[in-house]
Amino acid sequence: MKHTLLSFAVAVAGFFMLTAAAHSQQATTSVGDSNLYAFAKIGQASHDANLDSAVSSGSLSLTRSTDDEGVAVTLGVGWQQSETIAFEFYGGSVDGFGSTTTLTATNAVISGYTVNGSLSLKEDISSKLIGANAVFSNQLRFDSGSNITFSGKFGLVSYKVEDELSLYGSGTVNGTAYTISSPVIIKIKESGTAPTVGGTMNFAASDNVEFGFGVDYVSGVGGGDLVEADLTIYNIGVAVRF
Repeated sequence: MKHTLLSFAVAVAGFFMLTAAAHSQQATTSVGDSNLYAFAKIGQASHDANLDSAVSSGSLSLTRSTDDEGVAVTLGVGWQQSETIAFEFYGGSVDGFGSTTTLTATNAVISGYTVNGSLSLKEDISSKLIGANAVFSNQLRFDSGSNITFSGKFGLVSYKVEDELSLYGSGTVNGTAYTISSPVIIKIKESGTAPTVGGTMNFAASDNVEFGFGVDYVSGVGGGDLVEADLTIYNIGVAVRF
């Protein structure tokens, strides 16, 4: 999977060198003094894996609730190859996803013991990201004379997902109180590569500073021992040209 992302990056770099050689004079005069920029983004991430459920049998009930919203943060660098084409490389993280599965007993008799209370299994899910995008805009970015531009992108992202599981609960067994609060007991890790697409509305505050509001879509994150889900990320960001 790492080789897939590396091959994509090499292909992007090769395309850049070919087009830069063919249009070096045009790119230098139309793009500006520097083609390199850095950017940072923060946004709200959500996934489409709805795992909420509830079942009951007599004095026992089992419920599962999911937290399908998290926070996404990315930092990266970009190369403005021409007035309408750029290439970006970035790293980031998504945190805040999770779920809680709770078993609740109400005067339940289990193996001769009367149980009241609950026991919950909590999952905290986070992901690390490394990606590369080709970015296409409708006109020259970082141009305070034009102010607003629109851009679309596609690329690949390499992800590492970690799911940490812990137990907690309280209640009574035959009238004797119990309390459980464990550290992380299991860690599940999955990694892979997924395609990503997105769009952004950019506002040039000056010839070197740009703000943006956009949405990114990542398809097929997870799998294996974890549920596979698609991510949607609404973000705001700032880019600074060197």
